[in-house]
Amino acid sequence: MKDRSEGYIKASRMLELMEAKDKNGKPAAFDIEFVKLSDGTIRQLKDCHLTSRHSAGGTINVRPSAMNSPRKIRICCIIKFNNKKVYF
Repeated sequence: MKDRSEGYIKASRMLELMEAKDKNGKPAAFDIEFVKLSDGTIRQLKDCHLTSRHSAGGTINVRPSAMNSPRKIRICCIIKFNNKKVYF
């Protein structure tokens, strides 16, 4: 079991926070790091918003504020959420 210190977050809690709304009812912003499956590189996206979640496929669609279209990311490939290491 991982240390429950400030440096870690459970994947289920991460998904709850991604789906959260801010005080104005808009999707909450977050930062993520994930491993790109095609080449193993680590990608970082800042100031993202969750657009949809596909539990059957294990993917999420997030849209960084700097981009117009969302990116599909496998949940199991996310390694950091708001600078906290993700564990499953």
